[in-house]
Amino acid sequence: MTDRGFNGEVAVVTGAARGLGLAVARAFRAGGARVALIDRDPTVRDAALSVGREPDALGVVADVSQERSVADAFRLVAERLGQAAVLVANAGICGTEGFLDLDPEAWSRAIAVNLTGTFLCMKAVVPGMIAGGRGGRIVVVGSLAGRSGGIATSVAYSASKAGIAGLARAAARQLAEHRILVNCVAPSTLETEMTAGWPAETLERIRASAPLGRLGTAEDVVGAVLFLASRAAGYVNGVTLDVTGGLYMAP
Repeated sequence: MTDRGFNGEVAVVTGAARGLGLAVARAFRAGGARVALIDRDPTVRDAALSVGREPDALGVVADVSQERSVADAFRLVAERLGQAAVLVANAGICGTEGFLDLDPEAWSRAIAVNLTGTFLCMKAVVPGMIAGGRGGRIVVVGSLAGRSGGIATSVAYSASKAGIAGLARAAARQLAEHRILVNCVAPSTLETEMTAGWPAETLERIRASAPLGRLGTAEDVVGAVLFLASRAAGYVNGVTLDVTGGLYMAP
């Protein structure tokens, strides 16, 4: 891994069948990494083919909320591509229920996929990073909703994303001795498949409140992810990097 590229290092991206995850996977491959794309949607295999062919890219179907599924996925990645040097934990689901309409099942599902899923993927990749003796980079994907409360998302989504940022900080402290850096990116609402079904008036309200006058795109977030995963960020640890176009400005 160099300041400008990843030179054959293995990067794992979850939630990579489409949207931000796929954009990140493509950027890693363009930077010289071998990339494993993980998603519960079987179309992740086709997505991987759009990124490259094995051993440069591999699509793996897995449910990040299930420990056995995650363990099997990371074992396959190690066997086929090698031990991961980078993990981007991006997989997530987004509900839009109001507080009074949110039932315990929907709450539990959001926490299981977004927060527990992030933890399980970190748990699966860290032992190999330690055993390799070269450290690693973990970038988790939070959200503006976890920083300031969701504008259109459920409280379960906001809570799970706030938890992801806390998980990153705590893990960053405990894993630093192994030269594993853990950071979080927190985008605002992006124009992706996840938000395509939102009401037009909701998206317009968010757009109008953004200082740059537009919603973000997956490509707006990719650079922040790659920076945190690179050697150039070798002294950046435990931060949450807001990628909101100024919609949220931390004090």
